[in-house]
Amino acid sequence: MAIGFGWAAALLLAPWVPRRQWLSRFGFMLAVFGAFGLLGLAFGRDCGQGMFDDLLQILCAVLLQFAVFALAAAVSLAGWFARQRFTLPGFLKWFVLWLIVVWAALATPCMILVSFGHQDTLNGLFVVTGFCSLGSFVASLPFLALSAASCLFRRRLRQLSAPPEPTVAAPLEAIC
Repeated sequence: MAIGFGWAAALLLAPWVPRRQWLSRFGFMLAVFGAFGLLGLAFGRDCGQGMFDDLLQILCAVLLQFAVFALAAAVSLAGWFARQRFTLPGFLKWFVLWLIVVWAALATPCMILVSFGHQDTLNGLFVVTGFCSLGSFVASLPFLALSAASCLFRRRLRQLSAPPEPTVAAPLEAIC
């Protein structure tokens, strides 16, 4: 629910994304996904459950921030690589690829620290990367389907992910 809350806020705030630099777009997405994701996590919290539940909520918040970073990086990198000719299938291809790569980069240090000295590190890394990538993609799928079905949200996804080309400025109607 928290990731969906972050996606909804990012798509609604897409017209105010900084236009110029790639890092400012990534920072905007990171801030929006993170802030609204934590807000969604706080709204979904059931108060008064005890100490174990509080510890679980902290763990969920930390894992949510890993997911927020992975989603913001994957959307940003996919938009960067699909910027020449932005199509939804091309964006989805890059999005899935970068989601797997970013989750592998995030999971590698954690897996090395957790299983220091064990031989099953590589198998665990593949399992964790696949599970986290699949979970992030499934959480993003309703918003990507909305972008495929609606011209308005397709434009907002492009505004969120792909920087405008300085040489050839295609009208936004050409995206539909």
